[in-house]
Amino acid sequence: MATDTDGIVERILGASNHFEVFDMPPVEVNGSTITKLYRRLALKVHPDKCRHPDGPEAFRRLTVANDTLSDPGQQRIYLREFAEKAKADFAKAMQRKARAKAEAAERAAAEEARKKAARAAEEQALKEAIKADKKKERELRWQQAEAQKAREAAEAAAAEEARAAEAAAMKEEARKKAKALSSARRRLRNTRAALEAAAAEEAAAAGSADGTNEALPTEDEVELLCVRLPESDLVNVVVALLTGDASAVAAAVAKAEKEAAAEAAETAAANAAAAVKRREASEAVAAAKAAASQWSDQERAALVKAAKQQGQTFQRVGGNANWDAVALYVNTTCECQNPRQGDACRTEFRRLANEHRRVTSPPTSKAASSSQLPTPPARSTGAASATTTGAEMPPCPPSSKQESESSEAASGAAANALDDEWTDSQQQALEAALAAHPAVPGDPSARWKAIGKAVEGKSAKQCLARFKTLRAALKARHEQGEN
Repeated sequence: MATDTDGIVERILGASNHFEVFDMPPVEVNGSTITKLYRRLALKVHPDKCRHPDGPEAFRRLTVANDTLSDPGQQRIYLREFAEKAKADFAKAMQRKARAKAEAAERAAAEEARKKAARAAEEQALKEAIKADKKKERELRWQQAEAQKAREAAEAAAAEEARAAEAAAMKEEARKKAKALSSARRRLRNTRAALEAAAAEEAAAAGSADGTNEALPTEDEVELLCVRLPESDLVNVVVALLTGDASAVAAAVAKAEKEAAAEAAETAAANAAAAVKRREASEAVAAAKAAASQWSDQERAALVKAAKQQGQTFQRVGGNANWDAVALYVNTTCECQNPRQGDACRTEFRRLANEHRRVTSPPTSKAASSSQLPTPPARSTGAASATTTGAEMPPCPPSSKQESESSEAASGAAANALDDEWTDSQQQALEAALAAHPAVPGDPSARWKAIGKAVEGKSAKQCLARFKTLRAALKARHEQGEN
């Protein structure tokens, strides 16, 4: 039975340092305390009192621990050595732990690599299996497609043979019908010739001068019958001729003539209808071309603006202008249903320039020639156009062909005003602005700035030039009327 002494002996022998011998932590302690603990434990493990077989060894270790720790100097040396040894042991333990951790990591990595390799092998095997299945499926589809092609080729060959046989049969049937029809026509012609010859012989034997047979059809009627009648009807006509059935022959001739007349009438009606359709189509194309060739005021205004951006004016037409770009601007701005082409834009602008030069060219003499005044587009007859006081807009000339004599100043003003095209809406906006902003004493520039803002697309300078042009034209007309 174990006793307390046995436990003390075993604890002393199992101590890893002198402090554990006294069952205390490795810290600096008073020598007297060590001595007290030594005396208490020596009473337990002294060889004279302890019967434990390891008692002497335990007593010896207790004595060594007491000798070392009871002396303060030796205790400090022992604590320093113990700390160094504990530090070295801790470092070794950490190294062992690090090695164990590295080994564990290596084992885990190796295991993960093994698992990854196993998964890769499984995936590769699965891919190979899928690839093999797809290859088999492709081969099966190819075999099925080849078999389908072979069946379709066989069916097509059989159908072609059937069509060839049918075509040959139809050709043979047509040849037989044509041969029978040709034979019937030949028999009809020969029969008529034979009957006509027989009638002539009979007349000669009887001494008659007229050897014609009135019951026989003429050669033209025979040819008509050959053209119009089928083979069976021709055979019936031959039989009627041979039997002397003049009524049957006459009925056949009448039927052929009726069918020929009906076919001729149908052909004439079809030709007339086709002519009417061609004429209507031609008229529709001409109308569409005429509608597409007409330019609206909005299109002309956009044309003049785009041409100016290309360096073209009414006084200078030509150079390296990009008329395709002008056409693009006109089509985009006006949203034309019939888009304008570059050549059409160039032609229209040249026409406008020629008209401008013709209208604005000054007269050579009062008696020899007169300048033709510009005529603005038609205006609405509202309150704005009815006002005639001060410097308001004068009435526009009613005709584009009236001639008048004007001074050089009026001609110059007209030339400046026609540098821009004026649309109906711009003309009406100018008239309304003149009525809304009448002439008042003071700065006239403010009035014309307001008028220029009211007319979209035109500046104050252009509005003033337009006003001066029309006023000069009206004055020239009045002077001509007085003369």
